[in-house]
Amino acid sequence: MALGDVLRTIPTPGGSPFGLTWDSRTLFHADRGGDRIFQLDPRDGTILRSFPSPSTLAEGLTWDGAALWHIDVATNLIYRLDPRNGDIHRSFGVPAGAAARDLAWDGRTLWLSGSQSNLIYQLDPRDGTILKSFAAPGPDAYGLAWDGRTLWHTDFTANTLYQLAPSDGAVLQSVATPDTGPFGLTWDGRALWMNGDTANLIFQVAVN
Repeated sequence: MALGDVLRTIPTPGGSPFGLTWDSRTLFHADRGGDRIFQLDPRDGTILRSFPSPSTLAEGLTWDGAALWHIDVATNLIYRLDPRNGDIHRSFGVPAGAAARDLAWDGRTLWLSGSQSNLIYQLDPRDGTILKSFAAPGPDAYGLAWDGRTLWHTDFTANTLYQLAPSDGAVLQSVATPDTGPFGLTWDGRALWMNGDTANLIFQVAVN
């Protein structure tokens, strides 16, 4: 399998797919149209549970091993949520001017993409303090995922998947995405999952 090859697809539960994350067993997915978060069986997309997002414009998701982190575009807040029911553990603001889109967790800190600033930020999860930032490789920064060593990133306008060095954002490799307008992105330990804005599908794609 080559980088970007589609391994499987499952349907999205709503018509406006955005955030996506892996919790070591299942997928969590945020639908902006209904402002709802779904837990999905990765084998076939069966809905295991769902609950309302605290946002009125629900986008990025990531998993820290115990809870979900979630972006509210309407209020420019990042929430830490109970994965059982969406109860808010805490929240803080996104970097000014970022237009935050997606999140990734590296085991210690949060990473955030900003489509307006076109920067990728490393944040302190306690209060959102910016630890580092660097330029995104394309014109419209969206999806983010952490594979244990590097960042993966999708550009919404360029329809491109990038592997990035977390030290400075250097592009290690890149490939076209299987759908246009790629939003959510997550790593399951051996492959990436992503969704776009055309097919209403979630794609599992190979890395090399």
